[in-house]
Amino acid sequence: YVPSGTYGSNTRINYCCRSDGSASSYISLPTTDPFYLMRYTSSICQRVSGMTVREEIITTDDEDTSNNNSVSGSHPKVTGTSNHRLYYCYYS
Repeated sequence: YVPSGTYGSNTRINYCCRSDGSASSYISLPTTDPFYLMRYTSSICQRVSGMTVREEIITTDDEDTSNNNSVSGSHPKVTGTSNHRLYYCYYS
């Protein structure tokens, strides 16, 4: 599955993000299968009851010229300006 958006040479991805609690507080989610969450505003991965977590970072090699990269609204935590780093949390 991919988030809703427009995919092509100028991809736009629509995310659903929450910030109504602390990442250090445990939340309940289904635990039968491993899954990923993306960090939003926290510097740590969300704690999930019954799951272990490890952080994974993906750095994209974005276009160096004529680049229209931008972020706005609610989106997962990202750093970098020309090449973006995305912060994933893998739960198992």
